[in-house]
Amino acid sequence: MSFKSTSIKHYFPLVFRGALESMLSNCNEIYKENSGRLKEACIFQLSKIFPKHFESPDQNVYVKNTISKALSIEGIVEQLSLQDIKEIAKIIPSLIDKSASLKKTVLDKMLFIDIKNKVNTIKLTAIISEYEKLLGKKTQNEAEWQDFFRSNMLFFNSSYLDLIEKKNISIKVSIPDFLLIDQFQFVDIFEIKRPDFECLKYDKSHDNYYWSEEASKAISQVEKYIFEMENNANALINAFKEEGVELKIIRPRGFVLISKRSTLINAKCIKSFRVLSSALKNVQVVLYDDFLESIKTKYSLISSEQ
Repeated sequence: MSFKSTSIKHYFPLVFRGALESMLSNCNEIYKENSGRLKEACIFQLSKIFPKHFESPDQNVYVKNTISKALSIEGIVEQLSLQDIKEIAKIIPSLIDKSASLKKTVLDKMLFIDIKNKVNTIKLTAIISEYEKLLGKKTQNEAEWQDFFRSNMLFFNSSYLDLIEKKNISIKVSIPDFLLIDQFQFVDIFEIKRPDFECLKYDKSHDNYYWSEEASKAISQVEKYIFEMENNANALINAFKEEGVELKIIRPRGFVLISKRSTLINAKCIKSFRVLSSALKNVQVVLYDDFLESIKTKYSLISSEQ
């Protein structure tokens, strides 16, 4: 059985023929697809009743072009459920492999770069939003910032490939709550303090600025970490190696994240911050809003590529 279009021209004017032929073509496709499914369903039931005479069909057979037809529906993205999105996301890595193995590559490299950039943009948008929300709180909580950077640092700073938490390493050496490992296995140290702490203090008698107590303590703490790690390098390297982590401890870089640029109240204060920062040998002091700007810059670069 199929729908015939040979006699359309005898009964309908020219203006309707194209629409009617298209409709009949769609009906024929639906009929063929459903008849195939009906045949499979019948054979499957018969195989249960007469297993010796009917071989059970593979119930995991995919009817080609089913997905393409569904995805071609106008406004399909808005109609997808959360489960639909999850299942589509699951197969993207396999699609990349499949695409690479095809002689005629339909899903070229650029398409997946676009997908990656889009995902990164969405993720960075959420990170920036969370960062700004935390930074805008009246009451700052150091533990919240620790959790934030622990969860997101590897994403918005692509120079790091791994983050190791102190609690996972059994060694009695003074190290921070977590260490960052770059692409060359070198270690960086981050000491995170609250953004509402002052970075500099003003000395009226000498008319100059100096590190605040909080900043000074944090800098000293990072310098102590660096000293401890360099003096116990072999023990640390072996301890990490037992946990499956390869690293190099050669002059670790230290960073102190503290305060905001708004606390640098005038040009002289800003200049003093630069002078004091440049005098540090092993540690760099980073302001919270400057750090945020670096994340926004990465977001802009990714967005411009789309």
